Amino acid sequence: MSSVSSEIIVACLLVLGGYFILTARAVKSTKRSDSRIWNLVHNGLMLLGYVLAYPTIQLGPLSARLLPESPVFEIIGVVLVVAGVAFAIWARRILGADWSGTVTIKTGHRLVRSGPYAIVRNPIYTGDIVIVLGMAVALGAISGFLGLALMVAAVWHKGRTEERFLLAEFGDEYADYQREVGFLLPRLLPRVSSRGSVREAGQDERSR
Repeated sequence: MSSVSSEIIVACLLVLGGYFILTARAVKSTKRSDSRIWNLVHNGLMLLGYVLAYPTIQLGPLSARLLPESPVFEIIGVVLVVAGVAFAIWARRILGADWSGTVTIKTGHRLVRSGPYAIVRNPIYTGDIVIVLGMAVALGAISGFLGLALMVAAVWHKGRTEERFLLAEFGDEYADYQREVGFLLPRLLPRVSSRGSVREAGQDERSR
């Protein structure tokens, strides 16, 4: 990977990490939380996914290339990283004080359906996947795609755990949201409600 591509990716990661750190204190108190063990597992796997795809990582046999060295792949990768960072920061800004780095329900938790939450139900996780995908494509090595696999597995399980918490908290309101908006990818058509009606995604938006 060229030094320019590497520097852009590292700068994007610093912006992402800096924004989340600076806003981490402006959150509500926790009402309910998943176990510490699962929170460590989820976040540990996500962090490992980032580390394995990091532009300058060298891990012996895992540094072998899956993609040929090409400025085209580097450009695609950098564009994906920038897009993923922008999407994750947008989602974090919209989520506001209800954000948490672990699986929790906050006191006075609100159901967000505006901004990126009208596109996918877990936009921060979508951003994480796009970022690591971009790094893997730019890096082109086995380690990057291994990191991507770990990231997808971690956010899939973490997201599903969060959804159980949200279903318990919001009931039918969240079930309708699940039918109308995709989990990590946009849903082209909403699913029909068990009550026989469908609301358009984004209609009757609720902000946390």
